[in-house]
Amino acid sequence: QRRVHGETHQYIYTLGYSPAYRPRVLPVVFVIMATANAAGLSEVDGDGVPYDSIREIDEIREKKQKPVISHEVGFGAPCNKCGDKCPGFDLHFWRKICKNCRCQPYDHDIKSSDRETARKIGRLFDDEEHQEKYSSFKKFTLVMPDVEASPSSPEIDFTFEWIPHNVSNNVAIKYMQSMPLEQQPIVGSAGAIERTRRLNEQLPSHDQDPQFCDQLTPVEADLLVQYVKQYKSQAIGIGQVDENVTGSKWVCYKCHSTMLSGDVAVFANKAGPHVCWHPRCFTCRTCNDILVDLIYFWSKDDSGKYDVYCGRHYGNLHKPRCTACDELIFAQQYTHAEDCDWHLKHFCCWQCDIALGGRQYVAKSNHPFCLNCYEMLFAKMCSTCNNVIAANDPRVSHKNNYWHKAPGCFRCSHCHNSLINKQFIPKQDQPFVFCSKKCRSALFPRQSISSVLD
Repeated sequence: QRRVHGETHQYIYTLGYSPAYRPRVLPVVFVIMATANAAGLSEVDGDGVPYDSIREIDEIREKKQKPVISHEVGFGAPCNKCGDKCPGFDLHFWRKICKNCRCQPYDHDIKSSDRETARKIGRLFDDEEHQEKYSSFKKFTLVMPDVEASPSSPEIDFTFEWIPHNVSNNVAIKYMQSMPLEQQPIVGSAGAIERTRRLNEQLPSHDQDPQFCDQLTPVEADLLVQYVKQYKSQAIGIGQVDENVTGSKWVCYKCHSTMLSGDVAVFANKAGPHVCWHPRCFTCRTCNDILVDLIYFWSKDDSGKYDVYCGRHYGNLHKPRCTACDELIFAQQYTHAEDCDWHLKHFCCWQCDIALGGRQYVAKSNHPFCLNCYEMLFAKMCSTCNNVIAANDPRVSHKNNYWHKAPGCFRCSHCHNSLINKQFIPKQDQPFVFCSKKCRSALFPRQSISSVLD
């Protein structure tokens, strides 16, 4: 049991062992079940029975389902990016990526329930105003023209996973029509998949609650709780959609263009009553992604300019983020390398997870590799001695040919004189180099010299 915000939370843990990506076996703690009362939401199940709170959702789920280890969620789901190259989703136990293809969980076809989405969003808000906006987590049907059909086609019913709250059907339709088709969360469409991606990418669960983080110390967990309290009281909000029915001069905060009578706009309460955006312009200032479900974080950047951000990049404004585990860093000491930040314990080889503190490593695509893994995955073979060129060995390259930078390897293919720091003549598309035309002609007498390179 654990005391959080004056309430008792119960957790059941099981200890397992995972040798994956470790040279030795390490204990791993998997959370099987947690009972929380983060924010009171109400939901309707398949039988039309309302749920009064997240706690009740948990209780019903425990009765109907067997406990599931967190690493079993989505196991085997196909990757939408890699296709058949990925054998299926297998969660890395602290990196929060697929062990097989290294893609993010939201890149896989993992089915999430409305209840889990309600829990995710419910954790963001404590006040009754925002809880009410998500009090009925259901599908919404709007009658709209089919944009992919001919202009004369009749209007049809579209069922959405989400629409703006507290607006008329007419305003909701105008809002959806103002969005790109691929961003409209129509049930079963690419827009619904895109909404799920943005929910997980813009609002990381590990930015909301210590239970989703990798073994925080008590001090770090308390700092995360304080960080969450701070953004709940000062930064987070849900945009309100309104229609310009009076012809007032509304100016978009992002593109600075004027909105016409009949246009719809998004207002953010934290920004003030007269600040608004076009629906397409209501995007995170950092990643320029449309803010999912109009959930925004109002903050200023280093220059002092205020703007809206997604949850992820709001966090990045205030705390460093670990490149390995994707969590915000609340520890006083951490590693900064390759223009990235890392928990001390997470500055590890991208392939085998061996700790790199005090070790030599090679960075590739912003990921650090130990020398052994780098040589196994990316090492080049010397065109002369046919041995591996170690990651820390100097080398010479020309197009797709490589040599040790040593007199015995990078040498004339005929007379064997060293070519280090000298001009040489290559044999096109072949691993031969020569010190002179004479040596070139001696080995290839009937072929002309194509080029002389430094």
